[in-house]
Amino acid sequence: AFRKLSVVIAALALLACALTGDLIARAGMRPVKAIAATAEHIRSTSLGDRIPLEGLPSELADLASTFNAMLDRLQRSFDQVSRFSADIAHELRTPLMNLRATAEVALGRDRTAPEYAEVLASCLEEAERLTRIVDSLLFLARAEADRTKPQAVDLDVASELAAMRD
Repeated sequence: AFRKLSVVIAALALLACALTGDLIARAGMRPVKAIAATAEHIRSTSLGDRIPLEGLPSELADLASTFNAMLDRLQRSFDQVSRFSADIAHELRTPLMNLRATAEVALGRDRTAPEYAEVLASCLEEAERLTRIVDSLLFLARAEADRTKPQAVDLDVASELAAMRD
């Protein structure tokens, strides 16, 4: 009878220990699940969301703090890309509008051959401006992708000023 009672008590104690261990493990994993849930909901449109550090154990607080710092860096990068895109749109829009306006004016009435040549020269200048902008963008993209440093080159300032004057 004592042996049976001991087996039943041991089985109940083992079950109680297992249940208590499960409850402790779930309580310990609750902050990890909260961090994972916050991280899962963060999108490019919600980079301002942060993992709350209050109530986290010190080990997880360090992880959450590092994750929040990474989100800060990502948000700054997204803001830079957004500003850069707006600047690019503005820089490209101006020569495109100039090309369009020149073409519309040229098509507005019949012109002489020298007048058409002047219109084409103006369009060519705007196309060259667009080409320089695109070349600069490609250079920036390659430099960012390759992490290469720009090479210094000699610049003939007189010829550059003459080109700007023309």
